[in-house]
Amino acid sequence: MIEFRTEKVFSLKRTMILLAILSLIIFGCTKKDKTQDITVKIGYFPANTWSAQIPIAYKKGFFDEAFAGENIKIDFFSFVNGPAANEAFAAGELDIVNGIGDQPIIAGIGNGLKITVVSPTSAQGKNIGVIVSDNSPINGVEDLKNKKIGVYTGTYVHKSLLGILSDVGIAEEDVGLMNISAGNDGISALSRGDIDAYIPIQALLIDQARKQGLGKHIATFENYPAYAFIVANTDFLQKNTELVQKFLKAIYRAQLWIDKNREESYEILGDFYGISTEGARLNNQGADIFLGISDKEYEQLRYTCKFLTDKGLIHTKIDDLDAHIDGTLINDVIRNYK
Repeated sequence: MIEFRTEKVFSLKRTMILLAILSLIIFGCTKKDKTQDITVKIGYFPANTWSAQIPIAYKKGFFDEAFAGENIKIDFFSFVNGPAANEAFAAGELDIVNGIGDQPIIAGIGNGLKITVVSPTSAQGKNIGVIVSDNSPINGVEDLKNKKIGVYTGTYVHKSLLGILSDVGIAEEDVGLMNISAGNDGISALSRGDIDAYIPIQALLIDQARKQGLGKHIATFENYPAYAFIVANTDFLQKNTELVQKFLKAIYRAQLWIDKNREESYEILGDFYGISTEGARLNNQGADIFLGISDKEYEQLRYTCKFLTDKGLIHTKIDDLDAHIDGTLINDVIRNYK
């Protein structure tokens, strides 16, 4: 049996007592005569675009089939953001995380984390962007000069915003950025007139704003998409390569299923994350949900690294970024999948 944890603050030590008492998370065969038991700690995020493959693989039994006959225990833990997942990596409380953004990945590497990017999971572009009030005189990106913009600074949407601004000749110093991390806070600030424009991190927030007359969508991030990735603890990956490959095969099966059953996937994702089917549809329509590393993903991570360095958001120069990226396993899974 697989059980998902949804604590807002992750602490493996705190939950281990409950695990022992309740005998939770028993996954696969319990025979002791084949291999030593392995506990795999996998993180995901309560945002159905970034980690879409996880609920599908779970609900469709793909994890059970991938690890049938194995003496493996699987713990799934929900994280509220990438920095929280990095803390768990640093504490040795996490082996794999599915759906972490490129900014916390680079920050983690800069802080000395031994992690390896093994695949992207999604790229949001058409489904997110810049919103303003319905009665705002702002009708395009070129109108944002000298305006106050709410954005979660240091994140993928910050980077995407600067990209679309640069396309029309607007520099970061030509606008006033207000750091807003919570979506509801951003919508409230837009409603009060504290900001002229807002950058939601999910499309569902755009719909919520639209219902309040605040959702005029003046630009998307199609040309500057926000990526999320699968990252593994490097030592764990090297010691358990076959296990990680089986995990990747299970979520690739989920990916193929999503590709063929988009509408049904919205129902499963909505139910899993506690939102409506329509909410899941809003979040995922226009997003590119995919697996597999190409040169494009290498370039995306390099671009993000340069962005964070140039903005002073990381203070350690990373000279070996490519050594932290390895698409061999997922690309082999895709190439040899039957």
